[in-house]
Amino acid sequence: MDESNFVKPIYVSKIETRDDGSGIYEPTVEWMDKFLTQSVRLSQSLVQLGFRKRVKVLNEIGKIWREKLSSIEEKLARNISRKTGYSVENVKLDLRLVEQVFNEANIIELFDKGLIGGWRSLDEPVEIGEGELVWNKPLVSSLIVSSGNTVIPAVLPAAVSLASGNVTILRPSFSNYPGVAEIFSTLFDMVETSFEGSKEVASALLVAYFKHDSSVLEHLLVSAPLGVVNYWGGEPGRSVIASRVLKNPFHPRLVVNGPLMGLAIIDEESITENIAYKLAWDMVLYDQQLCSSPTYALFMGSKDNALKFARSLGEALNYVGGKFPRELGEGELYTLLLLRKSLEVQGASVLYSENPSNPWTIAVETADLGKHSGYSLKNPQATLRRRFIEIVVVEDIGKLGEKVSYLVENLRRSGVDKFQTASVKVSEKNLIHLLNTLSTLGIYRVVPIGESFFRTPLEPYDGEFLPKYFTYTMYIRLVEKSNTLKIL
Repeated sequence: MDESNFVKPIYVSKIETRDDGSGIYEPTVEWMDKFLTQSVRLSQSLVQLGFRKRVKVLNEIGKIWREKLSSIEEKLARNISRKTGYSVENVKLDLRLVEQVFNEANIIELFDKGLIGGWRSLDEPVEIGEGELVWNKPLVSSLIVSSGNTVIPAVLPAAVSLASGNVTILRPSFSNYPGVAEIFSTLFDMVETSFEGSKEVASALLVAYFKHDSSVLEHLLVSAPLGVVNYWGGEPGRSVIASRVLKNPFHPRLVVNGPLMGLAIIDEESITENIAYKLAWDMVLYDQQLCSSPTYALFMGSKDNALKFARSLGEALNYVGGKFPRELGEGELYTLLLLRKSLEVQGASVLYSENPSNPWTIAVETADLGKHSGYSLKNPQATLRRRFIEIVVVEDIGKLGEKVSYLVENLRRSGVDKFQTASVKVSEKNLIHLLNTLSTLGIYRVVPIGESFFRTPLEPYDGEFLPKYFTYTMYIRLVEKSNTLKIL
């Protein structure tokens, strides 16, 4: 077996591993137990370092990564592209965004707004009311089982966990492991240059891939002294993880970031070529494999105007998608053709590209959603929903909530929880009604079309700020206040 294809864990010092012959090396249970027996000491070392010094270490990782990337980008991007199916150019863009995850100002702002008491509350008690203080403390140890699409969803929670002061075990997916390991090897290189704080941070991080049926992963979930398990993904993995964590005598917090989708909402007063271009960008970037990417669009207006917009969107997809070519296997292309034909037979107007390196599809559908909407999700080849959008015409804005609810029902039947992001472009007269409707449907994010992928440091993830995943709050009150109560 080619050793370059081996998947090996990385840590600042030697790891005892085992390999079952598949080329995947896992830390032994014995080594993991020894590592975690040190978790309190290692976490305390991070806490004593202080938040700002921990963040400076992370910031330096980003700076070195930016310099390092130019020499490894092409080879690494092609490797990840083969495993994920993403366009090479898409992977390159993802790798370039890594620097922003580690950016010092971004992390400080995230913690300052994401924790009651701000980032200073990680170093000392902070007063939040007269005589009442909070002190946010790390949960000591975390296990992050990240999603398999891009490196960012793996790197981000790991960076937040380390900044919080936790010993962090990061399990990337098999497909993004090469990128994640390359990124964090930068941290271990910093130890050799004696960058201040790098040894403490590096000693608190293990990056390792565990197979789905791994006895080591099961041991971690069922028996290890973990403070939090953060799982990114859906079924059946979600239920398996949850059932094992519930058996753990240390009762770690379980945080699940389940599978979600994106939704675009447009009215006919707002359609322009520029909006079509922006929606095309949302579809092509990450090939709709992010939870935020729009896979449905609700079009408020007439079917004729919806078809007009669809043609503009097709032209935009030809241009934008041409910049991100991707390889489509013969079997995958054949199944996509069948899917398009099925939607046409059921009454949808289907526009599509015949370019196999840019295989976009637009289906325009009218009121009777029960006949065919969501068909592509029910199809066994759900991964074909790349550069694929169903535009549902809604002539009456008052029925908007009903249509979204119906689509959510279809999503849940297919294993997707709901819509995470609504990317919108509507006229001012429709905006208030739209926001009121979305606020009752559990939508986590409302953003402009063209920016579904973009997150500022102020944004929570799936309705919660990430620093809260990896910390708990100690409440302190040393002033007597019970005399303010009137006890009968």
